[in-house]
Amino acid sequence: MKRFCVVLGILAGFGDLVRADDARFTQRLSPAEMRRAGLDRLTPDERAELDRLVVERSKSVIKEVVRTVTVVQDAEPTPKAVTVRASESKSATEGGGWLNWLKPKPAQKTEKAKAPVPVIESQIVGKLRGWDPHTVFTLANGQMWAVSDYSTRSFIHPVDSPAVRITPASIFGYLLEIPEVDAQIRVRPIN
Repeated sequence: MKRFCVVLGILAGFGDLVRADDARFTQRLSPAEMRRAGLDRLTPDERAELDRLVVERSKSVIKEVVRTVTVVQDAEPTPKAVTVRASESKSATEGGGWLNWLKPKPAQKTEKAKAPVPVIESQIVGKLRGWDPHTVFTLANGQMWAVSDYSTRSFIHPVDSPAVRITPASIFGYLLEIPEVDAQIRVRPIN
């Protein structure tokens, strides 16, 4: 019942949009809003067509909401029922509908093979005693990589020139892997 009252309140708000004889959509806009939207350059016939389209779309939205409320009142809503109802809706299955985001997108077929992930394999120059957020790793291939997160680690026994592998991270940045000490560090290139 509570849900029904909320929906009635929403419908009352939409009712103001539909009443074309009270005030047209373009007449309710301020001159600044008209300029920002570019509506001040429309001819009177174009404004009348825009007003007609707004009323027509508002009526279709209200009908859709009423139809959805009827379904919700008949049975306790479940996520599956709402999805099924939305997929049956004409506006959900045609482009640009307000429920269009519920429609599953078709899988896109690509004939291009994915580019191989660039991997850098090298060694750290010197002894690795650990790292902190200010550490810069110098590699044997001349590259320099700085720690880009707040991780810290230190070793009692330094590791002499450990092999490293740098790959792109799944979200952003890069991961420096040191298999010898079983560690991964987020890094960013310096040079």
